[in-house]
Amino acid sequence: MRTFVLAVVLCVLIIIPTGSHVALADNTKTIQTKGAVGCISESALDEFVTAANNKDRRHGQELMSSGLCFFITGRSYSIVDKGFFTTEIRVYTENGSVRLFVPSEFAP
Repeated sequence: MRTFVLAVVLCVLIIIPTGSHVALADNTKTIQTKGAVGCISESALDEFVTAANNKDRRHGQELMSSGLCFFITGRSYSIVDKGFFTTEIRVYTENGSVRLFVPSEFAP
């Protein structure tokens, strides 16, 4: 069920453009860290980090294939909420954006 809801949300992001006509400064940056990963929740990010620390590749791949975590290297982003260990960012794609959690060192 969770995968279905995520798929619907991502489809909506792709279909509905997020064009805003408010004049704001462009404070976007680009993720430079090779292999950077963002997850849709802090708990999914914690699970991915634990899998990486344990060198559990299969667990990490499962989180990616289930749509809980994504590779985000090279993507533009803006910071939503900067934390000490975890930062919430908005990652921009060609078709919209999505809010993800990343380790704070990925989003300086």
